[in-house]
Amino acid sequence: MVLTINLIINRECFCTIAYLLLGAVLLTNLNKMGKPIRNVFKTDTLTLTECTDGYYLWDKVEGFNIAIHAKSEQQALIDGLDYYQRYHSKLKKEYKELNDKVESFLCQFSGDDD
Repeated sequence: MVLTINLIINRECFCTIAYLLLGAVLLTNLNKMGKPIRNVFKTDTLTLTECTDGYYLWDKVEGFNIAIHAKSEQQALIDGLDYYQRYHSKLKKEYKELNDKVESFLCQFSGDDD
């Protein structure tokens, strides 16, 4: 029985380790950027670069690519806009939830205490 439990635990540990290693390899390959061909444009905060595997839109403020492997310059810009729209929606939702909590808390103290 102890041997069976050890085999099950060892199998689960092996599967977990294998899964983590596979994930690390996949992430490494996904995050690899093709070799740069040319900078399409560069501003103080954004750089659109054509690479061997597509277009990348680098945001210096965020510190990462907001568009990767885009098929065209336009698609990279659309991907960047899409990222910021989703991010903006998320922030609005979080702000509303926090504001609702603050308002609820403050309502406990506002009353006719006179």
